[in-house]
Amino acid sequence: MHPPQRVTLVLLSLLLVALPLGCKKKASGPGNTGMIGGMTVTLSTDPSPAVVGHDTLLRFEITENGTPVQGCQLSVDTHYVNMDRDGPVGLSATEVSPGVYEARDVSTGMNGKWEATVTVTPPSGQGGTVTLGFRVAK
Repeated sequence: MHPPQRVTLVLLSLLLVALPLGCKKKASGPGNTGMIGGMTVTLSTDPSPAVVGHDTLLRFEITENGTPVQGCQLSVDTHYVNMDRDGPVGLSATEVSPGVYEARDVSTGMNGKWEATVTVTPPSGQGGTVTLGFRVAK
């Protein structure tokens, strides 16, 4: 094999190895929708995106087969992902309309990636916990 052909072969080999690595999706952490049993839990913030401060509202919409799940008890713990630090924990979320629960005046001291781990206990008692992601802007 002549040197130019060897160089070409080496470069092609490296390209074939590197190409799949570059196409791999990066892990983005939890999304803003998750499942607990048959219940779908969706997180949104107000404002959206949330901003650094003490007035973020976390809104959780809980449905089962498209029907709002009413009468749940929610406990919410927040976590600042960028520095692996807990935020406010043990927050309560109050039902404001059928299947919609809000935790008000949540303190988000830093911008970046956050998570809310919500424990949902429906009237049936068959609940669980899910972690959902949200972003805080400056």
